[in-house]
This record gives sequence, structure tokens and C-alpha cells, in this order.
Amino acid sequence: MHLNSQSFKLIDLAENIVNQAGIISRYFFPSRDRKNPDKNRFHELRSEKLRELFLDNRNSIIADRKFRNYIEHFDENLDQFLNQPIAGTIYPKLVFIDVSELNTITYLFKAYVVKQFRFISLNQELDLPPLIEEIYRIYNLCVEE
Repeated sequence: MHLNSQSFKLIDLAENIVNQAGIISRYFFPSRDRKNPDKNRFHELRSEKLRELFLDNRNSIIADRKFRNYIEHFDENLDQFLNQPIAGTIYPKLVFIDVSELNTITYLFKAYVVKQFRFISLNQELDLPPLIEEIYRIYNLCVEE
């Protein structure tokens, strides 16, 4: 386990990738506004067109609710994380070289695993390569001539 200012930057950058992918996902798969269903139609039309142009009926990682739920329900996840009985060590921020350094008595508020290119928050693991690949794929479609 390693901690220094560069480690904190790695964790922040990894979290930023997840957050930005979640924002992109909202354009393609908007949340429903139950209080104002007329507002939904505008968002649905936009998202349908975006999916048609960029997703090409593929199973896109940005359609996966796992990382969207991480972002949209962070407060609820935090409540659950803090209200569970914990026996072990809680690390606010930590960088690991390999997942083999993790164990069942380690609780991670935020962490980054270098070899597996994985972001961990509230003990929920998110693999970054599929998100990054999809962001680049969409970006490249935007700039193609």
C-alpha cells in the first residue's frame, strides 16, 4: 500500500473517469422525471437519436447501471457503508499495486488498484478500461470526417 500526493491524484483521476462516463451515460440513457412526464419526451428523443448515431445497437458499457448507480446513489451507498458493522481497517484513500494486497478486513472509502486499473469506492469495484474505451470510441465517432 502506498500513499503520497501522486497516489491521491491517481485516485482522483480514476474517480473523474467514472463520473464523466456517468455524465455521458445520462445523455444516452436519461433518468425519468416522474413529476413532469412531458419533459421526458424531449430527453427521450435526444437519447434515441444519440443511441442511433453512436451506439449502433451495441451493448455499451455506458448502458450498464452499475457505474451510473454508483454516481446517482452515492449518498445511499455511503449510508449503507457507514451503517454496517465493521471489523477491520477503513482507509479513506489508498493506492494498491495489485488486488492481492486487498483482504476481507480492509474497507475502502476510495482506492485505486494499479495493475488491474480498477477504482474502488465504498468497497464497490469499477473496472476502468471498458469505460475509457467506450468514451474514446464515442469521441472518435464525433471527430471522424
